[in-house]
Amino acid sequence: MSKILVVSYHYPPYEGSCSDKNKKIVKKLLNSGFEVIVLTKNAISEIDQFSDNLTIIRTAKNGILHKSMDFLPKINPERNKRSKYSKLISDSLIPDSTIDWLCEAKKCFKLNYELFSNVDLILSISSPYSAHLVSSYISKKIDRPFIMVYGDPWIYEPKRKRGFLRYRLEKTMENKLVQEAAKILLITDWNKEKYQEIYNLPDNKVYTYHIGFNPEYIRTTSKSVKSEMNHKLNIIYGGSLDEVHRNPEPFLTAMKQLEHIHLSIYNSDNPKIASMIENYGLSDKVSLFPIIASSEFNELLNQSDALLLFGNKTPFQVPGKLFNYIATEKTIIYVKNNNFDNDGTEEILEEYGNYILVDNSVSSIVAKLSQYKQISNGVSQINKFSYEKTMQPIIDAIGEVIGKTNE
Repeated sequence: MSKILVVSYHYPPYEGSCSDKNKKIVKKLLNSGFEVIVLTKNAISEIDQFSDNLTIIRTAKNGILHKSMDFLPKINPERNKRSKYSKLISDSLIPDSTIDWLCEAKKCFKLNYELFSNVDLILSISSPYSAHLVSSYISKKIDRPFIMVYGDPWIYEPKRKRGFLRYRLEKTMENKLVQEAAKILLITDWNKEKYQEIYNLPDNKVYTYHIGFNPEYIRTTSKSVKSEMNHKLNIIYGGSLDEVHRNPEPFLTAMKQLEHIHLSIYNSDNPKIASMIENYGLSDKVSLFPIIASSEFNELLNQSDALLLFGNKTPFQVPGKLFNYIATEKTIIYVKNNNFDNDGTEEILEEYGNYILVDNSVSSIVAKLSQYKQISNGVSQINKFSYEKTMQPIIDAIGEVIGKTNE
């Protein structure tokens, strides 16, 4: 049985999209017959093992910078300081704010050298990109190949602002890593072509995969009776609404003109939403809540009639929540924020079938949603969107690398 070391900064018991994705990758590895060791950050509590073939090793600390943030008081006035401090770190450090974890991971490696040295391959998952630096370090120390698995791409991700010098430095850093790696895995064919172009990578070195949904997390429930009782179409959205990618204002403006629709938003990164709801007089049509744990949010998806998805302004990023949306088999309202024909999210929705596409404009949103009851789309077989299917390329890449190593 081959043994895989997974370098995963985000991992349960922490919740979030990155943690969910990484847990699915580990489950896919276990289900494919691999023994897995996970190297991850510290946590107050341990988690149950999936099987006897899983070992979780946590670094003693998460880094000196994160330690200093933890010491700040958590009363409201100081929470703002923590947020500003965290943003300052995130904006200043290269390649990201978790680079201080690299030192902790090195210490952990040295303390557990015998365990780490017995692995056959290293698999690092971003974000953060610092995870790939950890896998490169361990790879050199134990002379084992490593594979890089990406969520968002690195050097051209638009949310991260870079000056000329920082861009050149990070590009050099990433180029070194992708050249060293045995394989890299990316979301969408667009990213694959872009990475091959930027870093001159051969076609057989780059794979694509999707996150997929976990059938264990999505419970099949009856279609919403709630909306029939109150004669309202209940729509839900949860996640980031950062202004770089997603502008919620056109949708909220459109809500003023739409009747018999209620929207629930779960968001914590756009403070302007609350004032927009108040200024537009939408308190009876739109409810705003802070972000909740993904496990809780998945339950709410099944209680809603339609699921709102704000797309990114790029064609190469696919929101991870899309697959949990698909698992409910409910109608997805996709607010497209780019003009690309090869939008990765739209391509998946076309295959799914049960969706409404709107441009991020008031006129488009009003026109489509006012006719909602007249829209009827077929739903494809959703099993092909489960992580067991969509993450198979990761297993294929590992098999090819280990096969060559053993030749």
